[in-house]
Amino acid sequence: MSTKLDRFIWDLHPSRMSDPAHRAADEAIATYPEERFRISDWSDYAGCMIRFLGHLDSHIIGLAESMPGSAEFGWSRCIRILRAIYGTPNGEKTAFEIVRTGKGDGLVGLLRKFAHEMAQQYVQNQTRAIISAYWNSLSVDEKLTVPDEYLAKYGHLLPSELTEAGLVRVHAEFPRILEAHARMLNRARGLRLN
Repeated sequence: MSTKLDRFIWDLHPSRMSDPAHRAADEAIATYPEERFRISDWSDYAGCMIRFLGHLDSHIIGLAESMPGSAEFGWSRCIRILRAIYGTPNGEKTAFEIVRTGKGDGLVGLLRKFAHEMAQQYVQNQTRAIISAYWNSLSVDEKLTVPDEYLAKYGHLLPSELTEAGLVRVHAEFPRILEAHARMLNRARGLRLN
């Protein structure tokens, strides 16, 4: 018979969260109607990225593409994603050069990276929300016993620095351990979840 923990761990499985988000990202890439493959004007580039962001929102999150909001807000979201992709405070400029020159798969390659980074960020946020809801739904007694159940079933997967510190550390950091469990499941499936 499955326990509350077993059902929760199943909710973290990539087939339930990561896989659908990345499939939605692939669908968004395939259905984005951008006709130009090279863009040489910054404002055209920013507009293209903002429109693609709205297109992604409709596929990954389920928001209406015509979501109200300023172009500045949309562009600031794009910048955060581009900086995460390129790991630099000038990621939006790096992306523009790729789009402008057509190097590195150009616009299509950029949109693919952008879509999957956004999917990863969505899954990361969703994972944290699910863990928080699960943890907050437990009674005080369950909060004391569930980490023990987790250790019995999955303790062999934890790094030794956590288990060497004893049960106190596992109990104190249990929500973070669940986040690490989700990352491990995604790595095992070849997906990255920060």
